[in-house]
Amino acid sequence: MPETGRKYGCAFCKSGLEDTVAKQMGLLDKTLAAYSVYQMKHKSSNGKRSFTKTRVFPGYVFFEAADSCPIGLLRNIPALIRVLTRGDGEWQLEGKDKLYARWIIEHQGIIGVSECVRVGDKLVFISGYLKDYEPFILKIDKHNRNCYVALVFSNVSYNIWAPFVFTDEYPKPPV
Repeated sequence: MPETGRKYGCAFCKSGLEDTVAKQMGLLDKTLAAYSVYQMKHKSSNGKRSFTKTRVFPGYVFFEAADSCPIGLLRNIPALIRVLTRGDGEWQLEGKDKLYARWIIEHQGIIGVSECVRVGDKLVFISGYLKDYEPFILKIDKHNRNCYVALVFSNVSYNIWAPFVFTDEYPKPPV
């Protein structure tokens, strides 16, 4: 969606009802796109690797809305507790929070599996979350193919293990 006239925000809702709230937000205003945040994780069973989807930021829904979106309508969603606001009472995210929310919306709420290549003894991320958020990587576990990443939102750091695959590995990770 074009940047002009688009604003990004975050809503707090009852935990476990994030997807329901996101869907109801979109139904209330067709110009609004909303997603709860999930991450793909490695799962090993009987020696075989697969991926599973788990929730990040329980109780939060990120959204993108037009300037003209009547945010007050969102109060009609029973499971929505409140739209987060800044100190000045405005709901629009700014700075790094806005950039993070935009990334989440552009990727439909999924922190997917990143792809990388080996360059000597270093890893170079060529796609995915880890490519975009490489400066926030705290630790790399090459054996288990995970990176410990600091997610920073609203000046609070949340740390997650984000998976990656080498580009020559198959099967390809889910999108």
